[in-house]
Amino acid sequence: MRSHLALVGSLALLSAGARADEPAPLRPDGVETDCVAAVTARAPVAASPTHLPSTLPTGRAIAALEPEPCLTILREAGVVFEARPEAEGVGIPILLRGTLGGVALESRNHVELHEIMDCRLAVAVLAWAPALRAAGVRRLLHYSVFRPSARVATTGRPSGHAGGLAIDLAVLETDDGTAHDVLTAWEARERGAPPCEGEHEEAATSAALRRLVCEAARSELFQIVLTPHFDRAHQNHLHLELRPGVPWQYVR
Repeated sequence: MRSHLALVGSLALLSAGARADEPAPLRPDGVETDCVAAVTARAPVAASPTHLPSTLPTGRAIAALEPEPCLTILREAGVVFEARPEAEGVGIPILLRGTLGGVALESRNHVELHEIMDCRLAVAVLAWAPALRAAGVRRLLHYSVFRPSARVATTGRPSGHAGGLAIDLAVLETDDGTAHDVLTAWEARERGAPPCEGEHEEAATSAALRRLVCEAARSELFQIVLTPHFDRAHQNHLHLELRPGVPWQYVR
């Protein structure tokens, strides 16, 4: 595996940002939305140093956190947030008002409802933050985290989004301001091919993005990882989900 410096260089190679003429984003259930496709300019995010508290658990233990230990981890890490108890269905509902280890996590379309999340998901991103910052990533833009009553189209079961435990990650923005859109930056996307196994014919930037996501999967920060290899509905985002209490992991 290449060094973090190699990741920084690889991600910096991509000069094209999000395209204004890209297709409308697709929700995981395959239904097109009317969300704004282009990345809206935002104020620069300060690349603050990553501070991880000594109490930070690893891997799937994050998904098992109880409310008070979870909130204590965020406080010890200097994360600014507020409780959102009105978010029905979310176990430990919060709304971020600052970065996670120097990485901003924001709605691509400025929808505050979609930014509400379970504290445990915030802790998982906090644990991922050192690798993201080492790769020069300062902001993650998503289509949604919390979607009340969301269900998986194929099974009808409640989606991780209904509990604020899943991110539909659309764009990784680097320190130079470049927006790496999953729709274009994730190049090798053969349907059904394992995203984190074997060789993939792709440019260095795409390979660097894949390494970041697959290392997070190997570290078991997320129990469900769905990529553009999975289906058409995921062509423009990465679905990263915590599933408390399960012994398995699903990466496609």
